[in-house]
Amino acid sequence: LDFTQQSEHRALPPRKEVIAQFFGTAPTRSYFEGCSMGGHDAMMQAQRFPEDFDGIVARAPAGNIMGLFMQFNRIAKQVRVPANTLNPAKQTLLANAVLVQCDGLDGVADGIISRPAACTFDATALRCAGGADTGDSCLSDAQIATVKTITSPVATSDGAWSHTGYNFGAENSPKGWGEYIWPQAALGGAAEQGLFSDGFVRSFITRDAAFDTATWNPDQWLTRMGIVGGMFSAVDPDLGRLHARGAKLIMWNGTNDTSVSARDNARYYEQVVGTLGAQKADETVELFLAPGVGHCYGGAGPDKVDLLKAMSTWVEQGVPVSAQKLVHRKVDAAGATTMARPMCKYPAYPRYKGTGDANDAASFDCVN
Repeated sequence: LDFTQQSEHRALPPRKEVIAQFFGTAPTRSYFEGCSMGGHDAMMQAQRFPEDFDGIVARAPAGNIMGLFMQFNRIAKQVRVPANTLNPAKQTLLANAVLVQCDGLDGVADGIISRPAACTFDATALRCAGGADTGDSCLSDAQIATVKTITSPVATSDGAWSHTGYNFGAENSPKGWGEYIWPQAALGGAAEQGLFSDGFVRSFITRDAAFDTATWNPDQWLTRMGIVGGMFSAVDPDLGRLHARGAKLIMWNGTNDTSVSARDNARYYEQVVGTLGAQKADETVELFLAPGVGHCYGGAGPDKVDLLKAMSTWVEQGVPVSAQKLVHRKVDAAGATTMARPMCKYPAYPRYKGTGDANDAASFDCVN
């Protein structure tokens, strides 16, 4: 219970007491920021313990933890079969084909897909003649099936748990599909998704350390998933209690994240808007997607932005993050900015104006 939801909630009161005793006064504001599982905890705070923090920053939040592990397992079953996976040459073949179709949808061809929702790539365009693997210039039917598994939704038979799938883009990048999906030599030929989902299935669901995860069928474990999900899931779209006390939530996700799907968090945000209504939602939560960015950081796109400062400005001065004219920056080893893009509130994306330096944020507008 502590691990799944209550660790920060239980640790906060003694932390506040220590601060009050040391400084002689209690803190006037409390903020939380976390990424990945820390982002999950941020969502848990916003949904189950909204009285704890005045502002919550959830980067790459794994709130949909049950759907995420289900999709991890689904993909791992595919890529663990050698004939199903894509070698580096085929990964690049796929990545280049996706860029040809989708890179320019934001007005500039720069290796970054800024409109992933509009990228409706069909991997059957790369099919080998007859469907068998005939080399690196095409994909077999088994490999196409893997691509479709990665990018398509999945749900349990009762609809209780689901996942949207992942975006196209960065299929050959170590901060894209290479980060969590493709098997890695450094991990003994395993993939991050497979390792994480194996631990989840064996420890949380089947409670059998020897369980063969290749045989796991979520529909056969719905009762147990309901118990675990009741503690672990952080996808309740009713942020009414957070809104009622004037607290705020920032959600942030890289579009090429192959751990926490940006598509999945966009779905959650839309559910919040549908639950609270547009006005209350705008007063409570804003979602920002970072084009070309992987899990929490890195990738072809710019990934640096101070969201904690942005949050304190929103809470203490009443200026929403989307009105602060913030930019995502990519910086070199010396700390100099090499690329910048406007940070656009979802569903807007940064679109190139048609003139100007493509590495300058001023050359882009946020458009829907």
